[in-house]
Amino acid sequence: MTDASTLVETGRVANVVSGKGMTFLGLDASRGLIGATDGIYPINLATLAIGSKITGVSGATGDMVKSGNYVYAHNATDGMVVLNATTFAVVDKPFKATIGFVKGKNGRIYGAKDSLLMSVHPTTLAKDSIKMPFRAVSPFGAWRSVQMTASTINDHIFIIQPGSGWSYGKKLYRYVAGNTASMNEPFITLPEDQWFYGSGVNYDPHTDELVVTTINGAMTGNVNKLAFYNAQTGALKKTITYNGWYFPAMTVIQP
Repeated sequence: MTDASTLVETGRVANVVSGKGMTFLGLDASRGLIGATDGIYPINLATLAIGSKITGVSGATGDMVKSGNYVYAHNATDGMVVLNATTFAVVDKPFKATIGFVKGKNGRIYGAKDSLLMSVHPTTLAKDSIKMPFRAVSPFGAWRSVQMTASTINDHIFIIQPGSGWSYGKKLYRYVAGNTASMNEPFITLPEDQWFYGSGVNYDPHTDELVVTTINGAMTGNVNKLAFYNAQTGALKKTITYNGWYFPAMTVIQP
């Protein structure tokens, strides 16, 4: 744990879980969840005590999103797993998600199943889907955070088209909720010498920008770029270059 302003360490857990820790989701001031290679564990944020593994969830668990009194967790075995955010009981397993999840402005929770962009209603858990012009690739194996993000001022969902095999892609699509034709063409295509890396894209609500991380190779590279795109037009606004074998996993933006 660190101070949010200074990043000075304020606490540490030496052995997080029995499996390898992968993700963290804060629920409130005193509770959080840790996604691990063998399931999900609750953590007391005041004492940093780790609770017993949550019943009904096994196997690698990646990104998690909280909405209302539900937690939506991406599990390698079951896809989307919906938990009660208070009791941690498994409520539903709506679809076998390949990647997930992000929360849209309309409240729906978005992920992808193969070549479908899926969404779940935040209270009824009713599903909806549209066809994408590409197939999503599972992040498990060499795990990385979901290559999706969502606008907070428009009903826009952004998703990266993966490369072939283990390689990274160069195209980002924007889905405008209710408009299937919005997925017909890429919203952003990277320059010839750049590929998305790690989670690849994040939305900055303070500036209405897409913050993009790239490297100069489809699978490896030592030239890193942090690019800022207008989230309404897709126009490139600024690029920061830094050299070295860093492999940026994700950007983190203050609320």
